Amino acid sequence: MSEIQNDRAAVSPGFHYGRVAEVVEKTGPKGEYWQYTIAIEEETKDAGKELPYRVSLSPDARWKALEFLDAVGAPEEGSTKSDTYLGALVKVHVIEGTYNDKTRPEIDGIFAPDIPDTRPAASKPPKLVESADEIPF
Repeated sequence: MSEIQNDRAAVSPGFHYGRVAEVVEKTGPKGEYWQYTIAIEEETKDAGKELPYRVSLSPDARWKALEFLDAVGAPEEGSTKSDTYLGALVKVHVIEGTYNDKTRPEIDGIFAPDIPDTRPAASKPPKLVESADEIPF
């Protein structure tokens, strides 16, 4: 028998720390994008809650990709794959957005964390991919 979680409580507005927990590569009306899941990781009532964060690969939205790459500490040169930064610690700013006339939390900014990542080095994501053709812009 299938099962779903009942927890629909929204993430509180404000700044939160989370991990890049999952990525799915998708295509929408404006082209390809990476759909990340950011899992809130802090000792608050929001711990364990998840939020989506989209990174468009469209040249017109390059700022969004750069914002994400800065947040996860990517090198300034080279290329990357969508799953390179799974597990990275980030700081997100959450606001109350509206979608289909319903209020819901959404990430309106993603930043490098201003706290140390205390996980062991072996469990942190790799920081560089050698091939220059792995990102489409």
